[in-house]
Order: sequence, then C-alpha cells, then structure tokens
Amino acid sequence: MSTKHHAPSVDAMLDTSARKSPDQELASQETSPALPMPGLMRATVLRQDASFQQIQRRLISQLQRAQGNSSATHYINRLQYGAPSSAAPAQPGATHAAVIQRTIDPTYAVTHGEFHVKATPQNAPAGSTQASLPITIEFAPNTEAPYSNQIGLIQIVRLVNAAGDNVEPQSLPAARGAELRTQDTDGPGVESGYFTDVLHNDAPAHGGTGTDAPQGGALAPQYPFGNGPAQPNPTTPGLSRPSSSGAGGAIIGYKRSNDPADIKPAELTDAPGGGSDFDFSFETVAKGEDTMTTYGALKWGFEIRAGQIQNDNATVDDSQSATFDAALERHRDFYVHEPVIFYFDFDRDTLNAGELAKIDEFTDYLTRNTDVKVTPEGFADQRGGQSDHNLQLSLRRASAVAAGLRAKGIAETQISPVTIGSGATADFTQDATTDQDREGNRQANRRVVLTFTHVPAAGGAGGSGATGGASGTP
Repeated sequence: MSTKHHAPSVDAMLDTSARKSPDQELASQETSPALPMPGLMRATVLRQDASFQQIQRRLISQLQRAQGNSSATHYINRLQYGAPSSAAPAQPGATHAAVIQRTIDPTYAVTHGEFHVKATPQNAPAGSTQASLPITIEFAPNTEAPYSNQIGLIQIVRLVNAAGDNVEPQSLPAARGAELRTQDTDGPGVESGYFTDVLHNDAPAHGGTGTDAPQGGALAPQYPFGNGPAQPNPTTPGLSRPSSSGAGGAIIGYKRSNDPADIKPAELTDAPGGGSDFDFSFETVAKGEDTMTTYGALKWGFEIRAGQIQNDNATVDDSQSATFDAALERHRDFYVHEPVIFYFDFDRDTLNAGELAKIDEFTDYLTRNTDVKVTPEGFADQRGGQSDHNLQLSLRRASAVAAGLRAKGIAETQISPVTIGSGATADFTQDATTDQDREGNRQANRRVVLTFTHVPAAGGAGGSGATGGASGTP
C-alpha cells in the first residue's frame, strides 16, 4: 500500500457516501478498531498573499466560533478547491484530479505572541491502518504581553468516527463521557462533544496503570506533563498538575518582565492518531494560570481515512471559545476547581481591584458545588527573609482574600475557618534563569494560593494545614 497521500476532492469531502473507497469500507468495518490517543496538531488554512490571508483567517475564525469546526472546514475546502460540481457523485474507485494536501504553518501570530508548530504526519505503512501526527506546539509570549508566572496550555478535544459518533479514547473512561463532554445546551455558541484532553484514566498506553482519576479529586485541566528536571514540582502549592511518565509532555512558560531573559515559552508535545477512520477537533489555549489571562487560542483538526492523514486545518484567535469555557466548567464540576492565585504589591496586604475581581470568575462554581470549601495560604517574597514580619504579612494576605470572598457573597460554610501564612519564599520561581531578587520573580512569590476541596456533608471544619507556617482565624 502506498503511503503517498492525495486529499479528496471537495465533492468527496462534502459527500460522505462518495469518499469511501472499497479499502476504506473494509477499514470502517473493523470490529475492534485501535482507540486513538488525542493530542496536539494544527494545520494551515491557505498560503496566499499575507494581507488576504489575514482577512481570510478572521472570516474563518468568526465562522468557527459561530458554527463550529465542521462549518469552517467546509468553508476552507470551498476556498481551496472551489464549490462542488453539480455532477453526479463520484463512485468508489473513480478517477479524481489530484489535489495537494494542506500542510501545517510553522507560525500563527496573535496579539500577545505566537504559536509555533512542528508536525510530521505519519501515514500508515503498508499492511497497517495505524496513522498518527507527532506534533509540538509552543506558545511564545511577546515582550508586550501581560505578566504571568505560569503560562500553561489547556486543550479540549472532540473525537468522532467517520459516521460522526463520539469515540472514547484510552484516556477517557466510557462511563465519564456523558458528564465530561460538552452539550450544545450548555450555552450559546457551545459545540457538543468536547472534553478536556488530560489523563482521566492513566492508561497503560500513556505509561500508567489504567487507574481512573478519582471523581472530586484535584485533576488539573492542563495538558499532562512528565517530571523531568525542567518541570516545576507538581506538589508545590499553586502548581498542582497531573503527572505522567508516558504522555508526550508539556512545559510551563512565563512572562515576568519585558526582558527576553524573563520570558519562557509554554510547550506541548504529543502524537494523536489511531487505527481506524476518525475525525479529531482540538482547541488549545495558552493561558496565564495565575492571572486568568488568555494569550491566544489555536483551533485545529484533521481526519484519518484508511490510514491517511487528511483535511488538516487550523485558525487562531485572541480569545477562547464558549465551547472551551463549557468543557473547562464540566471538568471542574466533575473533579474540583484548580487553585486560584492572588498577587499583592510589595509589603502590602490589600487586594487591588483587579485581583479582587478574580473571585467573580468562580462564584458560580461555588454556588453549583456547595460541598466545596476554599482555603487561602499566603506568602511573601524573599526580601526580609524568614522574619516574623514576613510571616505575619503572609497571614494578613490570606485573611484579606478570605475577607474578599465574604464581601463577594461566598457562603461562610465554604470558607475555611483557618487561614495560613507561610512566610517568605522563592518556591514559585525556581525555574527562573535570572536573579531571584528581580522584581518579576519576587512579584510571583507575593501571593495567596486559594485551594478548593470537596468536603463531605458530615465532615468537620475542613481546611488543610500547611508546613512551617502560621495560622489564624479571620
């Protein structure tokens, strides 16, 4: 079997009945198709004059937000190949004019930086239907981008077979699909079928043991990563993330100042693929996990047909979609909300308006999940060292967040009666390549970490302790 690929004609792309050859029909009738492994990928729209391409991408992006990936792909196909003819549909085995497969652009620019993509389609070798797309996606913030100490890549995915039916990958237990997949009834503009691309099950294919992540547990929505030396410690407060030795991996980025030495790209690597006919749709968002800043969103997708990668396409936008927001909320409702970070000015213990407004982002979540309790833990930067002043300052910062929660109407029963002050630290900038005494690094450590925990109805006071700190009641 030749692995050289020719994309289907637009007639075939728009007419499902016309795009299956006899070999494809046999492939689609496999009784036990190999399950795909979602990951990262992106593709070009068109290679044309730059000004026209920008206009075209904006149009496609608007269509994608309004009507979804499938409509955008339909539009791209029409632009690339022209409208379908009125002739009778092509029959299996008929001769078609050769068309060129779209390739993946190496760079996609957004206001706050650039997505850099490297992908190498791996079509199935002779005698196999297993195809994959090894890919690395990097987001590099520019020097004018907003501050963030933790830029991560959060990804959602929709996976269906050639008939459009949902397929559960190895990393998503079938019983959880109904609760974790988005529904078009979740809100305006939400597409159905998407879920967070994390290890809901630490499948053996990902180097795990096949254990389901516990419902209500702290499974972070960020793409999974390994514990290599370049990674922050996952047990560090505020950097709670999944850990897997088998997934391709991810790197946390940051933008701590306008100095390029204080900027690090976020990165994700994977190889989505499968052994049957599948359609993959993704949205990958570069997000400041500590600041709630969205740096940009990459929407992309591709198909596998009879072991061939085809119809790859991608667009970018400055903001995430309503579908992304819905998938993230479903993840939080099934597991628990990820930690929220509040920053403070030097030697200050009051929240400014921007930090206080972060509470508005999760009030609806706490209203829906009345068994969730929040616990604030405060920190100071390294100036002054492990002094009593810094210990008390960190405690007052934690108390300020607790007071802000009450002022925003959060139920007293959902706020831990214990606030924690842990004093001075540089733990949150251990990956810095510049002096820890630089303001961009110290700023990252002047914080309160608010953690979310499910507490059984018959539970006690709640609130977990912290090592080596001070505690008090508000």
